[in-house]
Amino acid sequence: WKVLPAEQRDGIKNYVVGKVIAVSSNEDVAKKERVFLSKLNLTLVQILKQEWPHNWPTFIPDLVGSSKTSE
Repeated sequence: WKVLPAEQRDGIKNYVVGKVIAVSSNEDVAKKERVFLSKLNLTLVQILKQEWPHNWPTFIPDLVGSSKTSE
């Protein structure tokens, strides 16, 4: 992870977060794609272990904001 350029890391983070939001925002899709969503969440946790809090200090506000928009 650390050998990737910052732009690629940001792109991967944005993709994973976007997919988690997209899949989990629809209950039917979330049920159908349960395993995929679980793998995305595991991936997000691994990214957070590397990035938070120093390289992704806005994670908590971002998470709260995305949960409000998906209500």
